[in-house]
Amino acid sequence: MAHFSFEERVRIETYLDEELSKRKIAERLCRTHGAVQKEIARNSVRGVYTALKAQVKSYQRRWRVQKDMLKIAVNSVLSEVC
Repeated sequence: MAHFSFEERVRIETYLDEELSKRKIAERLCRTHGAVQKEIARNSVRGVYTALKAQVKSYQRRWRVQKDMLKIAVNSVLSEVC
């Protein structure tokens, strides 16, 4: 599954403001219901979905994973374990 783009996140925020169901949002974005549901759940802040905050949270998660992978690649002891 591809990551949600910022434009898609803005559309999700707009659709949520219009009180559309998650299934309708998924239909309009040509995404699965589960993908939209996970996106909203993972990137909401205190129960409120905002496109900009969702984008930042997603970026931070991906950055942390990349940083951890670099640690494994550089450290010979860690790379032997994995």
